Amino acid sequence: MSTTEDTMIGLYPQRLTSQPLQIRLLRLALAPSTQSEDNVHCDLQTFDLEKAPPYRCVTYCWGKSEWCPIGVTSPSSPDKSLNYRVTKNLLRCLQQLRESMKQGLLPEGFLWVDAICINQSDDIEKLDQIENMGAIYSGAQLVIAWLGWDSDRRGDATDQEADAELMDEDPADRAIVAIREIAVALRSWSAAGGEVWSAQLSSLPFDDKRCYEMLGLRPVPRRTWNAIAIFLRREWWSRALEFDDILQACIFLHASDWYVPLQKYASTQLGHGTIGGQCLYFGAARTLFAPASDDLAVYGPADNQRVRDIYNDDRERLTLLVTRVKIYKTSEPRDKVLVPLALERYVKRAVQDVSPLKAHGANVRSLYVQMTAHLLSISSNLTLLSHVEDGSLRKLNDLPSWCPDYSVSVFFPPFGDMVSNWYDALPSREKSCRVDIDTQTLTLEGHALETISRLGPSVLNASAKDFLEFCLTLNITYHNGQDRVEALWRTLAADHLSDTSPLPAKVSALFSAWLLHSASPILGNSDMDDLPPHKDWSDWSCFDELRGSSAAATAIIPSTAELAAHTEPIRARLAGSKDGVPEAKELRASHDAHMYQSAFIWVGGRILFVTASGSIGLAPPSTKVGDQVWLLSGAKVPFILRPAEGGRHHTLVGETYVHGYMHGESLKSIQDAHFQEVVLR
Repeated sequence: MSTTEDTMIGLYPQRLTSQPLQIRLLRLALAPSTQSEDNVHCDLQTFDLEKAPPYRCVTYCWGKSEWCPIGVTSPSSPDKSLNYRVTKNLLRCLQQLRESMKQGLLPEGFLWVDAICINQSDDIEKLDQIENMGAIYSGAQLVIAWLGWDSDRRGDATDQEADAELMDEDPADRAIVAIREIAVALRSWSAAGGEVWSAQLSSLPFDDKRCYEMLGLRPVPRRTWNAIAIFLRREWWSRALEFDDILQACIFLHASDWYVPLQKYASTQLGHGTIGGQCLYFGAARTLFAPASDDLAVYGPADNQRVRDIYNDDRERLTLLVTRVKIYKTSEPRDKVLVPLALERYVKRAVQDVSPLKAHGANVRSLYVQMTAHLLSISSNLTLLSHVEDGSLRKLNDLPSWCPDYSVSVFFPPFGDMVSNWYDALPSREKSCRVDIDTQTLTLEGHALETISRLGPSVLNASAKDFLEFCLTLNITYHNGQDRVEALWRTLAADHLSDTSPLPAKVSALFSAWLLHSASPILGNSDMDDLPPHKDWSDWSCFDELRGSSAAATAIIPSTAELAAHTEPIRARLAGSKDGVPEAKELRASHDAHMYQSAFIWVGGRILFVTASGSIGLAPPSTKVGDQVWLLSGAKVPFILRPAEGGRHHTLVGETYVHGYMHGESLKSIQDAHFQEVVLR
């Protein structure tokens, strides 16, 4: 932090103690210390947590390192205001808090703000405070979340231009009012026996009156849904709200002076919902609100019980916490490990550290390796390895291949996530795992199943034509007896949708609808100008070729004539439309296509591949020809391993989906003698 050493000594003459636990609290001066209204002045005091006066915690995004001065006094310098520097976003937050207090919108009182109340230049104090964050947050009267000014779309003081989708004067007001109304309606409906996660809601587009009639809610117009979408793209939603389930209350604060009591209405998964554009389904709002009786409802209904079971399991809880915090952003890379430890310590009501990690003085790399080794040693499975990200995403390139880079916040849903439990490639095979910190090696037991011989297109970046052309290169009949078209549509969705795996055969109708709409501007995969002229669909001949290859393919693949018949009327109407917005009936007609395409969110940026024996699957983008597919004892899913020169060890590329091997099918042909030790570096 860009603050002089003299200032740090003046503000923090003594390190905070952990026994008893001490905290610093600040009080804002309501009158500016100079003639400028922009200047902020505050007084900093130290208290034992148990004897601290009522206070509020402030959560915010640090934003870019654009430092701004504030004045701070402390008991060691009561008559001298020291020049302390904070980020631009925090300065704005403090300015708005001060203004709200002056207007009587927020009561005066003490605040806890991490950037000021913790000595950021003292690693020992910093780590101690992070480890006790659970006690600090739970001891607060209120938690205030600063979301940023209306003009700042990201909410991190980057001052990006207003979103072209929404030119209202008060988009945040519009979004918050709607969120509050929807939250109240959903909770009332849930209390009356309605299911927030039911298909009744998830299958209805935003303009369908039935969903509003069910909830007794006034219709929410499109521009309000757009306001909500923009509101939820603010940077704050990607922060690690580590203590969401122990907060007593939470309010959102932004420049328009809205204070909205949520009290656990919102889940920390808000920023990952699909809301906006032309996929405005009312059911998208379900990810915004937890059911009244479910504090951990950030997944589907079947997953909620799994979350609770794991959360109550001392062996697995820390892995759950670490992997959940990983997808969020933190101001300091070590927090990705220290914050879950702090929450684990809070859950166990432990006075001392709950892990053997040597955190004090450890660099980020050492801390990550220590945490991974610890989690692998205490867990009953190898779920953690599913969170090893693709090599192209890693920031710390010197980590062992088997150690996740926890600093990477990209949301890339793991196939083998312990909560999902969609697959079980090796049922009843217990984990065999040894970690050697000195040599940075992980020794596992496994079986080399297949070798990758060919790579295919990326699921997120390819078109329907690309997938069908890939399918034409496969054997007509897959090794499990399925038609190659069925093997393809199951693989593209990782044979999973909602809480179901393997998928029922009727999902083929969703795939067929998706193919039909792949040439439609409604789905967003094709631009109107890129579509072939009337009746000229020769570039789409792979549809007709694959359709004629088998009876199963004929029942699923639409012909080019059907593509033209479906697309031309829509294109003609959109060409004559002023706004180019599809009608509600067209959105409803494409619902099946959207349902299938939603599975691509979970598949992420993975690529298709073919093995030497003809199996197909999904692999991380960094996968290469010659990489091997392994089944590992204690793992729910297969993994891609890359043999090193000489064959003495392997590197972990990442987890994989291999069609026909995800539910224990290989056990029929694999004997114990086929399992061997494999060393990962």
